[in-house]
Amino acid sequence: MQSLNAPTTASCTLPVSTSNNVGGINAYLIGQLMTSIPDTNFTLGFNNVNVELNICFINNTCVNDYTGSIAGVSFPISIGNINVIETYGNTHEYLSLNINNNINYTQLPSYYYVYLLTLSLSLDPTRCGIDVNASIYDLVTMGGASLSYFYNLTSNNGLNCTQLMTNPNITSVSLVIVPSSLLIQQSTPQNPNNGVYYVYNATTIVYDLWVTQTPTTSYYMPITTSYNFELLNKYNVVPQQYRERFFLSGFAPTASAYAIIQLPNGTYYLVYLGLMSVAGG
Repeated sequence: MQSLNAPTTASCTLPVSTSNNVGGINAYLIGQLMTSIPDTNFTLGFNNVNVELNICFINNTCVNDYTGSIAGVSFPISIGNINVIETYGNTHEYLSLNINNNINYTQLPSYYYVYLLTLSLSLDPTRCGIDVNASIYDLVTMGGASLSYFYNLTSNNGLNCTQLMTNPNITSVSLVIVPSSLLIQQSTPQNPNNGVYYVYNATTIVYDLWVTQTPTTSYYMPITTSYNFELLNKYNVVPQQYRERFFLSGFAPTASAYAIIQLPNGTYYLVYLGLMSVAGG
């Protein structure tokens, strides 16, 4: 039975092209859970996050991505990996936030099958750290859950923000969050899983993925989602009989569109339009 399984871990990394993330950086993912196996993890994260320093001195010399020791720390500051993880249990789904093995988690009321998953990193100079926020929004029930964590640059890395901001030889400073890449990963336990052999694979579809700077005003994000199973089957290397527990071909949404407005306080307004058809009917 083990030979029927696809690889237990599938992952990809994508470059983060957003530059000059002075306020912060955000990743958004629209996904759909097709089939799950207990203890499957789906991960969205930023790899190798650094805090860089752009600085100008009193002699009118300015340096982007300053390298060296100042205010009690060496720049750039290495934070590590920051991930938001969906874990599928036997009866419930869990959401966790992992910052270098510092983990916060919450239990969702049920499985979220079509969802918007977000991961946000924002600089907080008043507390000398980074606010890390993760959320999942169920696009069917309009329910959701969120997690937050404060990464302290003083206690973890030794940065003295007061000293940095009040140095008489410095005219301006800006801290910039720079991840090396964006990670998407799904891992599934090997057979047997708690004594059970699974002859299908955990399947998640990623419909859309984008990265933005932290917004300072409201902005509009048009999203279009296509549930074209014929196209999905064309590019899926897992044999169909092993891919899904229940084969989907009859009733299925064929197209839908969302318009999401994110407010500065982090809340969302969603407008949804969907079309459905019966295959061959």
